[in-house]
Amino acid sequence: MSAMNEKSGGITLSAERPGKRLLSLREAIVLADVCDREHCIRNDVDGGVFAGTTIRYDVDSHRRYDWISVPVFAAIYGNAFVISDRMFRDTIATKLCVLGAHRLRHMMDRPRPTEIVPIDTYLAIPLGALWSAVKPRIDLYRKGLSRIREEDISRGESVRFRFSGLSVEEAAQLGEDGEDMENILADYLYLTEDDIKFARLYSRACLVMDWPRQGTGGRHSARA
Repeated sequence: MSAMNEKSGGITLSAERPGKRLLSLREAIVLADVCDREHCIRNDVDGGVFAGTTIRYDVDSHRRYDWISVPVFAAIYGNAFVISDRMFRDTIATKLCVLGAHRLRHMMDRPRPTEIVPIDTYLAIPLGALWSAVKPRIDLYRKGLSRIREEDISRGESVRFRFSGLSVEEAAQLGEDGEDMENILADYLYLTEDDIKFARLYSRACLVMDWPRQGTGGRHSARA
């Protein structure tokens, strides 16, 4: 897999390093749990709110997002008050991405519950509470990414778990009919509960728009 480097400077993230694969915008939105704000986020991104901060570019110049986009999006778009004012959103994005970026990255490995990022005299973002809210999803997603074969997409195939022929789409549907998790895991001995939770997250983040698979008559899904 080719390394994915920033175009705008700062820290370089490589797809070869575990957990450092860059995110699509949809993935960052899903992991931040702000899907109901997706239209607003996309408008802000196109309007330059995050230019040169959380936005990166892969080797093909496709726009991708640093993992710190997840807590940044959660902090900004998880609050109804912030959502209502574009200038306020821009200010918080700048503070979090510039003043707090190094601390956010550091917290990915060594979280400090009491850390904050000051926004104004009497206004601050509690990084500890913010990180504790998004970290479980990020950890689940990072672990799940290491257990699937995303390279299959380039061949027009479904994304599958490395240790089985089961696709992520199929795993995401397990239990949707109300079947008990214990029974599912008994039928699929190579799956864990986290695998199924990851599959549901991944399906929401990456398998939401249909487009024809290359060289096949089927359809696959992906979202930028």
